[in-house]
Formats: sequence, C-alpha cells, structure tokens
Amino acid sequence: MIKFRTKILFLLLAIISPLSLQADIYKYVDKKGNVHYSTTPPNASAKPAELPQIQKKDFIPKEVKETTCIKHGGVNCQAGADYDGSVICTDGFRDATARYRFSCMEASLSITEPARRSGNGAFSLIIRNSSSTKALNPNVVFISNEGNSYPLESTGDIEPYGIGEFTLILPDEERENEQDTLPTTQFKVTCSNCK
Repeated sequence: MIKFRTKILFLLLAIISPLSLQADIYKYVDKKGNVHYSTTPPNASAKPAELPQIQKKDFIPKEVKETTCIKHGGVNCQAGADYDGSVICTDGFRDATARYRFSCMEASLSITEPARRSGNGAFSLIIRNSSSTKALNPNVVFISNEGNSYPLESTGDIEPYGIGEFTLILPDEERENEQDTLPTTQFKVTCSNCK
C-alpha cells in the first residue's frame, strides 16, 4: 500500500512541477520609480511581464586558428606590443596571436651541455637564451655533492636567442674528487626576468 501511495505522489509531483515552472512573472514599479520583477504580484497594479521566449540552441564554437611568427622571421620584441596586446613579427606581420606580455617580457634560459674544465682548472658553462627577450642579470649557482653553493662568474645579460658563458672556480676542498665535466643537474639558473 505504501509503495502504491509513493508512486502516486511521485506521479503527481511530476505533473505539477512543470506547471509551477510556467508561473507568470510580474512586473511592477515601486514608489521611487524602480522596476521590479516577481513571481507573485505584490499589488493590484502588477501586470504579467512580457518576456522573450527562451530557446535552446546547440553552441558550436568556431575553430580558433593560432597564427605564429614562425613564417614571418620570428617575434620582434623591440617593436613593442601591437594595439591588441599581441606580438609584431620581424617582417611587420601583425596578425599573430601570441601575447607580447608572455613572449617578450620573459626570458627562457637553459644549460646546453655539462660544464667542462678548461686548461686553467676552471669550469666553463654555456647558457642559452631561447626567447626573443634579453635575459637580465642571469645568475648561475653550482651546488656541490656536499650541498655547498658556489656562484659562477657571469659575462652579463644574455641577448635574445644568444648564449652566455659562465665560469666556476671551485675552492681547494671541493677539487679532491674533481671530474672533467660537471652534470647540468647541479646548476641552478635564474635571471630577473626568467620564466
């Protein structure tokens, strides 16, 4: 008996629910002249509002085509940002989709190969800037197996798509187990405008 009543109750709710969703919306103006909308009429002057019919449509997004500066000689960061905040290509092409802020404000430094010992016992490390932005104040630190940190001497800022050479002179106590190369994993590379 209870199951039958429950089924009847659910059936009634299923019939009544859509009807309650179709309730009128009333529009009225208060004493200050503000327009209000409500599902219950606040007074006799409230009139049913004329609302547009809500329609369902399938949204099909347009295909976004990313245009780069690869076929236009690369990004010209020296030209500044285009009017819409995008980059300007080297040949003057202005319809690239890359953002100037992300392409030209941050440098990207990487170590190209392990540090190699030169004739004077110092290690030479080459750092590459793979961005079109000058790397400002590059800083490289060597972290020894014992956990000691040693800053490398720098040649200064690294030009766009350029390289910089850094020199590491280890103190005598670190030279006991010295090899001809030092792995790249023992170096930490930063700069003031790096990603």
